[in-house]
Amino acid sequence: MSLLQILYLGLALTLLYFLGHIIYNLFFHPLAKYPGPKLAAISELWYVKTFIGAAAPLPHCAAVVDKVPHEGDVVRTAPNELSISTPTAAKDIHGHPVKGRQTFVKSDFYQMKQGEALSISTEIDPQKHSEIRRRLAYAFSTKALRLQEDLVVKYIDMLVGQAEKHGSNPNGINVTDWYNWLTFDIIGDLTFGEPFGAVAQAKTNFWISIIFDASFAGALTHLFRRFPLLQLFIPWLLPNKDKLLKDRVEHRKLSREMALGRLQKVEARDDFFGHLISGKEVDEEQTLKFLESNASTLVTAGSETTATALSGMTYYLLHNPACLSRLQHEIRSAYSSSNAITGDSTQQNPYLKAVIEETLRIFPPAPVGMPRVSPGAEVDGHYVPAGTVVHSNTWVLMHSPKYWHRPEEFRPERWLAPGDKDYDVAFANDDHLAFKPFGQGPRGCIGVNLSYMEMRIILAKLEEGLLDAFSLEEAGLDGADDSSRLSMRT
Repeated sequence: MSLLQILYLGLALTLLYFLGHIIYNLFFHPLAKYPGPKLAAISELWYVKTFIGAAAPLPHCAAVVDKVPHEGDVVRTAPNELSISTPTAAKDIHGHPVKGRQTFVKSDFYQMKQGEALSISTEIDPQKHSEIRRRLAYAFSTKALRLQEDLVVKYIDMLVGQAEKHGSNPNGINVTDWYNWLTFDIIGDLTFGEPFGAVAQAKTNFWISIIFDASFAGALTHLFRRFPLLQLFIPWLLPNKDKLLKDRVEHRKLSREMALGRLQKVEARDDFFGHLISGKEVDEEQTLKFLESNASTLVTAGSETTATALSGMTYYLLHNPACLSRLQHEIRSAYSSSNAITGDSTQQNPYLKAVIEETLRIFPPAPVGMPRVSPGAEVDGHYVPAGTVVHSNTWVLMHSPKYWHRPEEFRPERWLAPGDKDYDVAFANDDHLAFKPFGQGPRGCIGVNLSYMEMRIILAKLEEGLLDAFSLEEAGLDGADDSSRLSMRT
């Protein structure tokens, strides 16, 4: 047999393999009975195509939303992946363990490089994750956060002062940047005992910028992992790979330096780091790796998501003047000065809380479903074979007309109690079980109390005397312009 014949035979066998793979996925795969795009059934390309976009991952969420009315709550989004977007499915997948029912563990979406310490976010083993969460639980409790409130308010007041100072600039201010600087400063101080200095300096510091770059690289890496043959080439496929690799090394170096600095603080400090220290790591190096990984996770998860929500609130309020006016009236009637605004007092402001909830519903900071691996169990009446990746899409749940009246409209009154003067009976049948912006169950966001406290105080202080002095420009939250840049000027 000649070399050319061998090449032809190899090509023919390869084509037959792929043809057989396509036929199997379409007609004989355990998930073949579930509806979804044909491209998704035979390849990961549909997922990647819809995920990549100007405002990723919103195009992917929108694509799944588009499929649900036509094909039902269960959509096959990849050859071995299902999106089941119902409140019951979300509970089945992500809820607390039930006796006699196996746990849906995290998928390799959260996989770390070999040798790296796992964090509260990346630890897949449920028992090990539970141990990390127990260490941190008290630090994120309402009681503990009251003790940290003065620190939080200090940075919020600094932001308000800086906004008043820089808002008169002819170019205005990008409030998305400022919200990120604020939340990074707060979480940095709560974690390491010192801020990043971003609000005071009115600029993004080096560590914040490389965290954002790393997040982008992480999203691309997640997509590349869907193609096993590409995994070996990930370092070469990433754009600006040399800079990303250099930033990765620098990020780990800075994490270690800040962890060591916090360890050397002799004064007692009831912060997040203090609770991480009380562990059972066997040696100093293991302890440092564990602290680096978890502290870095807390800083990333405890900053950008809250900042994104605050950008969304600003956008929707300034595009809905009646809502802005209603909120300003509530805040200015309740407080004689900004100093009276606290975490506890803002719990008594129903419209403020309604604005926050409605923003989290219509513009959730974490819109995609968090992937889990099925142990072989039913999810809302649908049997999901063992090894199948399954999730409940947050965006779909909170934008579905099955669960919300006028889901695409920003209507804070849907969250008011029936006795409130602004209550609208049209929203009485909204299903609040479909509202899960912070997840649920043992893997639900541990920082939910901190995030709500920050959002209530920040928004109340802005409404008390500042926000109506600004005009809004270039606000594109849907990817048409720049995916969450809000330029404001006085």
